[in-house]
Amino acid sequence: MTIPFTRWPEEFARRYREKGYWQDLPLNHILTDRADSDAVAIIDGERHITYRAFNQAVNNLASALEAQGLHRGETALVQLGNVAEFYITFFALLQIGVAPVNALFSHQRSELNAYAEQIKPAVLIADRDHALFVGDDFLNTFVDAHRSVRAVLLRSDKGEHALEAAIARPADNFIPNPTPADEVAFFQLSGGSTGTPKLIPRTHNDYDYSIRRSNEICGITAETRYLNALPAAHNYAMSSPGSLGVFTAGGCVVLANDPSATLCFPLIERHQINVTSLVPPAVSLWLQAIADGAGNAQLRSLKLLQVGGARLSVTLAARIPAEIGCQLQQVFGMAEGLVNYTALDDAPERIINTQGRPMCPDDEVWVADEHGNPLPRGEVGRLMTRLQSVLGERTVVRTREPGGSKGAEVIRNLVVATDAEPWSAMTETLLMYASRSDHLEQTIRPALAAGDWVICDRFADSSRAYQGAGGGVAQSFIEQIDAGVVGNDQPDLTLVFDLPVEVGLERAFGRGLFESRFESKGLAFHQKLREGFLGVARRHPERCVVIDATGELEVVSERLRSAVAERLL
Repeated sequence: MTIPFTRWPEEFARRYREKGYWQDLPLNHILTDRADSDAVAIIDGERHITYRAFNQAVNNLASALEAQGLHRGETALVQLGNVAEFYITFFALLQIGVAPVNALFSHQRSELNAYAEQIKPAVLIADRDHALFVGDDFLNTFVDAHRSVRAVLLRSDKGEHALEAAIARPADNFIPNPTPADEVAFFQLSGGSTGTPKLIPRTHNDYDYSIRRSNEICGITAETRYLNALPAAHNYAMSSPGSLGVFTAGGCVVLANDPSATLCFPLIERHQINVTSLVPPAVSLWLQAIADGAGNAQLRSLKLLQVGGARLSVTLAARIPAEIGCQLQQVFGMAEGLVNYTALDDAPERIINTQGRPMCPDDEVWVADEHGNPLPRGEVGRLMTRLQSVLGERTVVRTREPGGSKGAEVIRNLVVATDAEPWSAMTETLLMYASRSDHLEQTIRPALAAGDWVICDRFADSSRAYQGAGGGVAQSFIEQIDAGVVGNDQPDLTLVFDLPVEVGLERAFGRGLFESRFESKGLAFHQKLREGFLGVARRHPERCVVIDATGELEVVSERLRSAVAERLL
């Protein structure tokens, strides 16, 4: 039994094998190749796990899962954090040919239920330390709702579901039975920026190549000591080159629960970490910690810092070599499946100003002109989107707030990457409008003057909601400053995507890697935001349309397309 999926076209598969990209090895070879090594593979707190012990633990768990009736071609739903058991579980499932979805630890009810609806898992493996599984209420409801689940294992459980007990039980004549290399190994999660992450089937062959090629570009070797402070289950931390890249090379993965400087700096010094990965907000926090007195002495062993998951501002990029004291490598496209890196020998200008180039010579990227026609190599253009088909032959500038221009992005990093509350709502309002002023001057007004259309993710109404309705700044003051900064450049159409606060927060935290300062302010604050945005829509029906954002992506997209077509075309 195998999992159905859209296969690679035969001509592509043949070419990838001829060029050595695909080697027809199941992913479990990453571990079995080093099964007899006594080098340390994982450091998790005080636990130092060698490759030999790692492999034995994997086989023990695989045998236990087989004994519970799991077999090749079935699926699993896994939700474990940055713990050694995550990797043991992943490889154990590979050993018996069961394809997992690795949910992020931040995912909640809506994500877990959505994944289960899609894959019909035979087993659920989760953690009692997660709020959903502290008791049995959600567990019982989940199993009742998803009748495909025949087995449950829980980390830190003391009873019949104990994951640790299954790992400790010696394997009984276990024989690995992975799926073939051209079949589905596991389901990767999309970025989740448009709702519940989508499930992307990854074959052993294509994922193994991505890991090996990433290692080549990033210089990962047996001497690599990699600090994994990002969500272990995320594709960035898994394979770019991530933990799987380090295991492939025979290096050591050190686990951290979060990327805070207070946790990571001592770990880097203690374990002589030489490679790690961050997202831009974490970079800001590290730089701030250094400036506030922590210094960079604890980071002397660090040679390479990868940054991806979101755009890194030029300002922050330029500070990394000087203040952290290591080389920067930018990464892009982990969720999209087309991974790009800056090379270690690239000129500083390329490293600071770009997110690199495709990692494989056979990666195909096409760029379109304003009419949607492919451009010759080297020409500057744009990628097509769903909305492009609605807007037709119009030039569209896509931007965002806070940010959207060089100066505005500097302010964005101050505002959204701070995990404390350093400013009053009034100060925050002034910062937002300072950012908006630069955004208008540098990006929006030049585009409008050229006759382009501008699509902005958030604009002045966010200040009316966040700092006004949420923070208590008088709406009369916001309108006064808005009149001076924005003036007549108000949106022709404002789309307000509305859904219950709890669902919105689950989606936001489900992305796992991005800024969460505002998302962390609690339900009461976000209920005020919802009321604030809906109030703006009621006051300005001439430009506002409320879009019901519940339901599947395609359904919401159709509501969006209809609104644009009705109001603007």
